[in-house]
Amino acid sequence: MAAMERGDPVMIFAGYSAKMKEFLSANPGLSSRIKYKFTFPNYSVQEMATILENGIRESGYRYEGETNLSDILKKGTTKEVQNQQSGRLAKNILRETIINVSSCLLFEEEPTRLMILEDEDVIQGVGLFGSQLNHHARIPEDPKLQSQSNVFFFLDRLTFFTLEFFISIVKDNS
Repeated sequence: MAAMERGDPVMIFAGYSAKMKEFLSANPGLSSRIKYKFTFPNYSVQEMATILENGIRESGYRYEGETNLSDILKKGTTKEVQNQQSGRLAKNILRETIINVSSCLLFEEEPTRLMILEDEDVIQGVGLFGSQLNHHARIPEDPKLQSQSNVFFFLDRLTFFTLEFFISIVKDNS
């Protein structure tokens, strides 16, 4: 507590609104000692779509889907999930989308094709978060490739970091 004797200390308490109210009510004098209180609203669906778009770009991917990402988020998640996870929802969807896309790598595809996300890819990523959308995994269009099961690598979540390394190599060579 020596730090408190040197001046006005700055303490930051952060959490969900209900839990913070519970925390402040645990000690009747605590709330009166906190001079400033801020409550931040949850992100809107459009703001979460922007976070998702930025994450896609920062991860080295391109979204070339025909559906607006905010429409996918709106249709694929409930208001409850949106409010509960807020900005973290967009990051979780991005992570799941990348994992899903990377679980089906085709040797015959152009390496840069692996860096393009389509509607189905994002819809599949949204699927783990209460999606009501009909989603399908990415499969090759060429019937010859569809029948060659040995062209697929199935990667589990433990190999995601290996995939990140592979992606960095692909980006460096393209």
